[in-house]
Amino acid sequence: MNVTNLILRFLLYGTFLLLGTKVAAGFDSKSAGRAIHGPWGLAVLGVIAALTTFFFVITDTRGSSVGMNGLTWGPSMEAYAALGRFYPGYVAACLLPAIWRTITGRFPALLRGASALLMLGLTLLLVSQLFPLIPAVHLWLRSVINYSAVLATAVGLAGIWFSKAYAKRKARRTT
Repeated sequence: MNVTNLILRFLLYGTFLLLGTKVAAGFDSKSAGRAIHGPWGLAVLGVIAALTTFFFVITDTRGSSVGMNGLTWGPSMEAYAALGRFYPGYVAACLLPAIWRTITGRFPALLRGASALLMLGLTLLLVSQLFPLIPAVHLWLRSVINYSAVLATAVGLAGIWFSKAYAKRKARRTT
């Protein structure tokens, strides 16, 4: 069994729980924070984790291949893959309203631009929910969407950090 893939999936869920919690706090969105780490959010995570484990166990994962691409895909493997995209998508959907308020608010341009990149990354993450609808001829789109989502999210988060550091430095110079 390719247990490493399951462990990586749970690490991804934990990363998005932490990311969602911190981003919700950073954007001062109590509703997003409750939706991610409140009782309902943790229930969503628990159900997703249980279903992920269930579909992993019933799927024939003998042999090892990167991304499980070398295995025979069937309904249980499709469900396992969909669940792996669902929780990060759930966290992204919870964060988008708070990020949008920052983009459209009266904040420094650097913060709004970095927030727009973060929103782009999380929106692409939501688009990844539609992967099963992509025809086999255009499977290359999956890689483009995934890597663009990661890049935009990482640059957006770094930009938000830089915006905060710049604002602190600017405030120190004026006092």
